[in-house]
Amino acid sequence: SSLVNRVPGVSVNFASGKPGSTTTINIRNSITFPGAPDGVTNQPLVVIDGIISNPIQWSQSPNADIFENIDASQIEDITFLKDASAAIYGAAGAKGVILITTKKGKAGKPKISYSGYFGSSNEAVKSKSLSAYEHARFLNDGFELTGAAANQRFSLADLDSLKTIPDRSWYDYFWKAGTVNRHTINVSGGTDRVTFFAGGSYYKERGNYGDIYTDKYSIRTGMNATIIDGLTANVSFSSDFSRENSNNHKNASSETDDLTIRSLYLTPKWVPVEFNGVAVPFSGPNPPGNWSLLGVHNSGTYKLNKSQGLTVNASLEWKPNFVRGLTARMQFGKNNRNATGKEYYASYSVGNYLRRGQNSLLYSDQVNASTPTVNITNNNQMSEGTTISDNYQLIGTLSYAKRFGQHDLDAMVGFDQSEASGRNIFLTKFTQLVRGVDEFWAFSNDPTSIGTITDAIRNPQSIDNAKRSFISRFNYSFANKYFFEFIGRADASSNFAPANRWGFFPTIGLGWKISDENFFRNNIKFISVLKLRANYGMVGEDRVGNRLWESRFTQTTGYLFGNVSTSGLDPNIYPNDAITWEKSRTFNAGFDATLMGNKISITADFYHRYTYDGFDKYDPVVFPPTAGIPPPVVNYGKQISWGSE
Repeated sequence: SSLVNRVPGVSVNFASGKPGSTTTINIRNSITFPGAPDGVTNQPLVVIDGIISNPIQWSQSPNADIFENIDASQIEDITFLKDASAAIYGAAGAKGVILITTKKGKAGKPKISYSGYFGSSNEAVKSKSLSAYEHARFLNDGFELTGAAANQRFSLADLDSLKTIPDRSWYDYFWKAGTVNRHTINVSGGTDRVTFFAGGSYYKERGNYGDIYTDKYSIRTGMNATIIDGLTANVSFSSDFSRENSNNHKNASSETDDLTIRSLYLTPKWVPVEFNGVAVPFSGPNPPGNWSLLGVHNSGTYKLNKSQGLTVNASLEWKPNFVRGLTARMQFGKNNRNATGKEYYASYSVGNYLRRGQNSLLYSDQVNASTPTVNITNNNQMSEGTTISDNYQLIGTLSYAKRFGQHDLDAMVGFDQSEASGRNIFLTKFTQLVRGVDEFWAFSNDPTSIGTITDAIRNPQSIDNAKRSFISRFNYSFANKYFFEFIGRADASSNFAPANRWGFFPTIGLGWKISDENFFRNNIKFISVLKLRANYGMVGEDRVGNRLWESRFTQTTGYLFGNVSTSGLDPNIYPNDAITWEKSRTFNAGFDATLMGNKISITADFYHRYTYDGFDKYDPVVFPPTAGIPPPVVNYGKQISWGSE
């Protein structure tokens, strides 16, 4: 939230105010095209201490938990690459790159820092709503205009009775102030040869109704050591754990809890939540169906997601004394994440209260003598799922920096090898036989309790991909006034067929510190520093569905031999062996200036980005009904965006 409206060209959006809802970051209006398949994202690449943290995208989670759970107190610096400079991360940098550098130890006596806060969250403004009497009058006015029958209207006696009931809604009954807790503690110190850093954080936020909450724990440690003169090593380890819970309407969005929120605001005030502790059901359009939020809460229903991640990042850097300016560096990073989800939706009983009033919309506190309660199914199911993902990245670079006279040279070449994989599975059982037990054995084993096998076992998602890259960068400056930069990156991705696997993404940048020129310095006194800069280049994107150039199938009914039906295979993806990189050509020009003796600073950027070969999918109507194939993913999308910051 600290980034909202703070960084030009970077938009930060929250799905809702619900604890645990997703935060999305978009750089310069990056988009996905309407037919884009799973795996395509408009999210920037997130690089933490040189290692990519979100190489793959699950359709259920647009952001990597590794980024979501890192504590702000452990971040030393955060940088956004918005233009063609992202080409150095060209394998997936077309949507921009977020570079995060975490804190490292500093030589000196150990220092311990602690920060914490406790807060409360509530509505900024409570929405006004009609009283029960006003609502009924409003409906009667509509019935009068449409000529509705008398048995649909509220009688005068009904209206008089509505004047006497408390002006209290479901919102007033369930809404409460939420709470926020955050605590962090960090320790750092060391000697001239060995420094260390360690930090831990805890965050808990409770929602405004029901049992909505999110818990987050994280720990991060790191050590830098000079092994011998010129040879240094860095090792860091981090782990995080998060837990999110909700116990509201089953079909409500996990991001916004929309159906539950609607019921709090839109349920008529003449519908009580309870009579003497017994839940009252209501059947309305928002949400549809007969239900009770109090009944859901009392049933023990919940949706609980847990996620745990482990990250290791190690590097070795050598600066030989016999070649001044030469640096060799190797870095290895590995991320592992295990996530589980459990959903329990138990049936529950509500009071079968007698209706009253001319239109039978009002409730009495008397139950039907023969059937005093009604059972609401609430899906009557339990589901569990598991997602396992991991990735590694190996980076090797060789760089050389030299200054001679007024010339500065800096060159780097390197390679980057990475692999990522993930798999998830989701299982469901229906019809609970042992009430109050949220385990699979408490549900029916009768196969007739499910509609189809896909209701019980969702087809697993599986992702495996690999990248290999060769990187080069060359910087030159003269007299610290004229600047030139070239970046070239060749990438290969297993998401594309061998013939289209490689892409080359170059960038050229120029700069001119015009304020150091005599004609400028002698004539324009109020500008202390003025630097003009521009870059032009291409950036690639390979985050798309896994190996879409290969055929894949699902099991189906095959040929009929006599009276015997055989098994068969049905193509569920039509392969496109021509699919290749999505590309963005970006031009960026700008200036940095300080005025009035460095009292005022101004930075301006103007950009134009042309995205082409965007991942898209044909509409099914393109193919004749006899084709019998799903539309393939193609490089079809184009977009032009421009702006200023």
